[in-house]
Amino acid sequence: MISIAKRYGFNDARPISQLLIKQGIRASTRNWLDSLSNEEQQELWRQHLQKTSKKQLAIKYNVNSTTMKKALDMLSQKNDMIIVTTNYQKYNINRNYFKKIDTHEKAYILGFLYADGSIRRNKHGVNGFECQVSEVDKDMLEKICTEMNTPVERIEKRKGQPFFNKRQDRQYISKDSVRLKIEIKEIGEDLVTLGCLPQKSLILKYPSFKQVPLEFQGSFIRGYFDGDGSLIYDKQQNRYAGLVLLGTEDFLVGVVDFLQLDLQPKYSKRDNVWSIRINNVKNICLFYQKCCKDSSIFLIRKHEKFQEFFASIKERGYDEFGNR
Repeated sequence: MISIAKRYGFNDARPISQLLIKQGIRASTRNWLDSLSNEEQQELWRQHLQKTSKKQLAIKYNVNSTTMKKALDMLSQKNDMIIVTTNYQKYNINRNYFKKIDTHEKAYILGFLYADGSIRRNKHGVNGFECQVSEVDKDMLEKICTEMNTPVERIEKRKGQPFFNKRQDRQYISKDSVRLKIEIKEIGEDLVTLGCLPQKSLILKYPSFKQVPLEFQGSFIRGYFDGDGSLIYDKQQNRYAGLVLLGTEDFLVGVVDFLQLDLQPKYSKRDNVWSIRINNVKNICLFYQKCCKDSSIFLIRKHEKFQEFFASIKERGYDEFGNR
């Protein structure tokens, strides 16, 4: 196509491709895509990110659905598509963010993604990640966007969906949620290198010092706790009664070793999950001191629960370290 264009005095293939399209002659997907200017390709990608369906895009651009699907797959692999266009403003997403865990913020977000993130894949392999949380925790996705220089407009609202609880033999509606997707190959591959694997729920391992240096592991655990941990409130005793963290046996052994606690993960056959539970006030305070104190990034909802916990133990005569 390019050689034909040059024969007729054009520097690129767009005029020829556009002429063929006007005459009803379909060129290859690559030639059709090349017939669009960079600005037009950015606009096509923007509409795709804003959830315009492939069918609607195919009609708008006068191509068939198969061509549009192939074109979008090609655009997803192009480096210049890393510059995301939202409301016609360009944002340079930091695609090197997870090359090295060298800040507490990076360690925290990695921990949060270990718990609540998932690696995205397409036919070409790993191509980024997504993270979906309850709508009340939208602030966490906004913090991830800020850290990675990503527009918050990429956070999508999702309505609650019906699901069936086999144990209770009942159907429920899940809570409304929000989701952040970042479809950049390098970021997905870096996360895998750091141990955040696809389909990780049963194979997750605690990171090595090479993946997360010791000085940042407290922040990493705090991120994981904000995703898959909780402070348990006992309504009968009217106080917080424990701290629970879910995960694989290997991962939880790593957490216990870091905290230097005399605990063993326990397995629930009914729920098919491993967990550790810290019931001792002093050990809960130890967890906070090692993982949460003076933190710059956290899930607001769980941070507030810790403040309630410390207020309650103060009334019972404990200090911030769990001593009386």
